[in-house]
Amino acid sequence: TYTVWDTTPPHVIFRVPADGATYAQGADLKYDYSCEDDVGGLGIIACVTSFAPYPVPDYPLDTHHLGTFTFDVYAVDGQLNLTHQTVTYTIADRTPPTISFSSPADNATYVLGQQVWASFTCDDGLYGSGLNSCKGDAPSGTQLDTSSLGTRTFTVTASDRAGNVARETHSYSVVYDFSGFASPAAPYPTATAMKAGESVPLKFSLSGNQGTSIFAAGSPSWSPCGAPDASTPADGMLSYNASSDRYTYMASSSKSWAGTCRDLIMTLRDGTSHRARFTFSK
Repeated sequence: TYTVWDTTPPHVIFRVPADGATYAQGADLKYDYSCEDDVGGLGIIACVTSFAPYPVPDYPLDTHHLGTFTFDVYAVDGQLNLTHQTVTYTIADRTPPTISFSSPADNATYVLGQQVWASFTCDDGLYGSGLNSCKGDAPSGTQLDTSSLGTRTFTVTASDRAGNVARETHSYSVVYDFSGFASPAAPYPTATAMKAGESVPLKFSLSGNQGTSIFAAGSPSWSPCGAPDASTPADGMLSYNASSDRYTYMASSSKSWAGTCRDLIMTLRDGTSHRARFTFSK
């Protein structure tokens, strides 16, 4: 008569978390492990963890908190052989900070000389590694450059203590402060009746004397109503009256235009285009 004893302890197979693994903060993970006895053993009678909430397989793994953690499992077989195995894993911040960027708004349009201030904030979230920097082309609260016409960009860069970097760029345009044509021109597309062959006064303000180089190349131009691609350069003379803060462009017309409708198209150096419609009689 003889007795065979099971002296081989069981073992634990860790799939999630795996030993030495690094997981992204916020990853959707569940515990995945099992206890096994060798072939011919008496089988597993207990496979338990050592800490609350005593997670069983498929229980959610906490990935919100950053750091390095251990996970312990105890396995007991039918011969009461005991195994205690531990894995170590890391939860890392792999998510860049967020940037809240309200001014300049992306693709915003501001008028020449308008007072606009940069406004932005950065955040790394409740459980993030923490902000390391939050910098714009100028500090938040700084007045934006609207001193000249054109398109500009403003970039904000944020980084956290884990080295993640976020960058956001907004574009904005600076244009003339044009508020429409004054009489006799009417709001487009309402037509103003004029006598063919006489000069057509196009009156407008740009909030101050912006000089005489205010038109884009080839502007102003005339176009038959309903045929915007058939425009021809207009002949005329531009003047500025400081007392009324008003420009007047005296556009020539032809006597042959009697009985026709035409649009006078004014494209400014800032790239904006404005129209006034006129009908011509003898």
